[in-house]
Amino acid sequence: PYIDAPYYTAVFKPNKNAMIQGAYNNVDAHVANFESFVARASELADRLLNNKITHLGGIDFVSPYPQSLIKKAVAAFVQN
Repeated sequence: PYIDAPYYTAVFKPNKNAMIQGAYNNVDAHVANFESFVARASELADRLLNNKITHLGGIDFVSPYPQSLIKKAVAAFVQN
């Protein structure tokens, strides 16, 4: 996983109005189901980047600016 719950809630600060409708339409529900959402979102990021992050050794081995973009993208996947 490329982000954790503190990053999602404190740094990314999800927009409650942008949440999907239904059972997962609030931040609390997202955080409660965070592990499954972030695993799926991280897998999507890997697919989009052809597993380059995994081959580098993980998110910690990506330089700071691309790392921040990857984290924001994963958080956005989780939000939606």
